Amino acid sequence: MVFNKKITGFQNEWEFINYLNKRKIKELHPLFSDFIYTLFPGVKEEDIIYCYGVLGKQKGDLRIIIQKKTKYVSVKKGVKILYI
Repeated sequence: MVFNKKITGFQNEWEFINYLNKRKIKELHPLFSDFIYTLFPGVKEEDIIYCYGVLGKQKGDLRIIIQKKTKYVSVKKGVKILYI
């Protein structure tokens, strides 16, 4: 997954959904697997992630489900600037 600053916030959310949905944790980029292990302590690398967009008044942009446990996540889009 490569950062693309030319897409909208909604497109960014769909990139997350498409990347995570129906994928085993062991198949993720290390930054994403760290993120998942932080959100879901105790999950195993063979567990499958289900990820959906959230509509309506629910707080959060993504609904991530692993082992029947659900977490809602807000995705922000921005550019990291390094000042030297």
